[in-house]
Amino acid sequence: MDRGFVYQTGTFCYRNIWKEDKDWSILYHADKTVVDLTINLILLRRKPVFILEDTMSVYREVVSSEALNFRSVCARDKAKDFEQMARQLEILDGYFEHGIDLADMWSTIVIDYFKGMLKRTSRTYKFSHWFSIYKKSSHKTKRIFREEITKSVKRNVFKRK
Repeated sequence: MDRGFVYQTGTFCYRNIWKEDKDWSILYHADKTVVDLTINLILLRRKPVFILEDTMSVYREVVSSEALNFRSVCARDKAKDFEQMARQLEILDGYFEHGIDLADMWSTIVIDYFKGMLKRTSRTYKFSHWFSIYKKSSHKTKRIFREEITKSVKRNVFKRK
């Protein structure tokens, strides 16, 4: 994966770090519904990390307008979901004292929120919300956003010719 969120902590093997005398309250403060990203970042900071090249599991994602699973609920209001992810990344950035480069994940939010605004699929997308997320972005995130938008515009211009 070039950029974006990493989940699936169920496929991690790691020592039981939870017995250590540390403040793990970040697990509750970063995101009240899913702590996978937080756990991933905690584990990745501990090093060393070994990644198997083989696919060891498959994630089946069910998204339905009637379902009550987490992804289905988020899909109902993507703009709100992006705003919550941005808040989660801000909290995690503070917790890790800016020691993790979250620009790739942050740029995913900025780009996908922008695309949602352009599609106008929901009234909950607001330019002011997108801009507040964008202006908190690092220089790297802003560069990634500009590159992605430039590529997108070029693809659309060449399609029309």
